Amino acid sequence: MTGGLQAVDLLVSPLLPLSLLRGYTVLEQIIRHLQAHTAVHDWQVELNHKRSHQLFLVGERVESERSVETVRARVRIYNDHPGPEGDLARGEASFVVLPQDDDTAIARKLEEAVFMAGLVSNPPFGLPGPADYPAVEVLDPRLAEEPRAVLDELRGQLIAAASRQPQVRLSSSECFLEVGESELRNSRGVQAAVRSSQALFDFVLISSDGANESEMHTAQQRRRAADFDVPALVARKAAQARDALRATVPPGHRGPVVISREALLDMLAFFRVQSSAQSKFQKLSQLEVGQSVFGLREVRGEPLHLRSDALLPFGLNSGPCDAEGLPGRDVVIIEDNVLRRFWANQRYAEYLGIEPTGAFGNLVIPPGTTPLAELLADGPLIHIVAFSDMVPDMVTGDVVAEIRLGYVVDGDRVTPIKGGALSANLFDGFAQATYAREVAFLGEYLGPEAIRFEQMVIAGE
Repeated sequence: MTGGLQAVDLLVSPLLPLSLLRGYTVLEQIIRHLQAHTAVHDWQVELNHKRSHQLFLVGERVESERSVETVRARVRIYNDHPGPEGDLARGEASFVVLPQDDDTAIARKLEEAVFMAGLVSNPPFGLPGPADYPAVEVLDPRLAEEPRAVLDELRGQLIAAASRQPQVRLSSSECFLEVGESELRNSRGVQAAVRSSQALFDFVLISSDGANESEMHTAQQRRRAADFDVPALVARKAAQARDALRATVPPGHRGPVVISREALLDMLAFFRVQSSAQSKFQKLSQLEVGQSVFGLREVRGEPLHLRSDALLPFGLNSGPCDAEGLPGRDVVIIEDNVLRRFWANQRYAEYLGIEPTGAFGNLVIPPGTTPLAELLADGPLIHIVAFSDMVPDMVTGDVVAEIRLGYVVDGDRVTPIKGGALSANLFDGFAQATYAREVAFLGEYLGPEAIRFEQMVIAGE
């Protein structure tokens, strides 16, 4: 089950009996309260039990290492009441139950949630019912069985890789390895459970030329340790840290721009938002099923294909079901530039009268046929590897984003740049896009390592 509901974790006291965690006593206790309350017309409970092994480095020295066990239940209740116009409305509210909460505490939190839900008036909608859930690989056995050995391996690989890089030192690092069990139930009969793993690998490299320093921070999340290619990651980030030392403000540019890896994700998020049923219902999306996502624009680039894949092995957004209990699916959203369907949770599927697909899974785009080296060969162009910030207008697609690190590429001459800003319209940009043949897996994204856009503007000197 993915898309976990957010709450503050609590370190579980060693005095709590293991039966409280393993027997799901808390879950059953909550459900009894929900079923007995006359103002609760629907409900959902997600119980999470997690074990995390954490390692903190300062330089190459271990600052601390610890294990943390947490348990919490996230409860969402729904209350039906007369709306402002006298018609039926549905309100909702959430609260968190911790292991030490007794019946009195649960009852108090429930009453507060019912009061809050009574102040919210949305059009009525239902919850998912029982379903058959697919088997999805979301658990790394090594993280579950030998987390300390994995921590030692990652630490050793990081220190060894950093020590081989000239002008670069490891400043700090954090690594969290987590394995958890989640169980979801609702008032419509959903019962779903999953065991999954997740790893956070975070480090900072400092590059120095004796007079100046530059910092390169990297944070990656994956479901399995094997997806961290530490030597290659450190080599790439060390090179970027050294390049940042001599980077200058870019010249003004109007023409080809290549954007790669993590810098792509915020741009692609625009299409995820535009293709959601929620955006369509709220009139934030102008897309129509069966029509080109580019409207009347002439498409001179490669066609856009985009999927929401919740079945991708070890994808961060993979799982047998989403946070509401809808089965995980691999869904075609955009095919040959045409919107095939909106992705939708239960609520907005009912509002639009369409089939629910569940929460958006992992973003999958097929690679192109052009090697990255060829995308970078026909310059002069700008190659961007990191933005300081990118927040596209989710309605128009207009974006202005500051460049944290990039390169001016002109034949064999490659000059690092930072500062300046990219200005573009994402509909226009993707209508003239060429996709790299090389594939990158970034946890929640599987697709081309880079995309070349033929006409974008860089504001610089």
